[in-house]
Amino acid sequence: FFVGTVPKTEFLRGKLELDQQGYIITNDKMETNIPGVYAAGDVRQKYLRQVITAASDGAIAAVAAEKYLAEEEAFKTQVLDAQLPVVTVFWTPQNERSIKAVSLLEQGMTNFAGAKLVKIDMYRNQLVASRHQVEQVPTVLIFENGQVTKRFDGDFLVEDVLQSISH
Repeated sequence: FFVGTVPKTEFLRGKLELDQQGYIITNDKMETNIPGVYAAGDVRQKYLRQVITAASDGAIAAVAAEKYLAEEEAFKTQVLDAQLPVVTVFWTPQNERSIKAVSLLEQGMTNFAGAKLVKIDMYRNQLVASRHQVEQVPTVLIFENGQVTKRFDGDFLVEDVLQSISH
């Protein structure tokens, strides 16, 4: 057998998603079925197995892993570890309704000292959005002590959001 023709992944069976031949299944960012776990090179299910493609896979996985870690750390610091309740609004610059919702929340929270506002661009933070089942913008999640306590999907009134955190 040539190198890369028989993957040495048996120890991963039941942990990562493998195909029938034992190759690890990934997406185009080298992400496996487990968040934060990446695979690169000849252990991946792919058409061409050569050194140059393995090196490319490694570069893609490294960039994706770096983005994952940065996204996780920012969310943990800004939202999960916050001492105050956090109004987290998911938005995208391509969606006018979500831009308006962000603006209205910013205005509504200007004199509201009992919570903080965190804006999350859903396009740039897909992992966080996916983890919290955010499928549309705008979506507002209220976090208290690292847990979601209230959710507003789509259209909502800023007064309802503020009232839900003033209790």
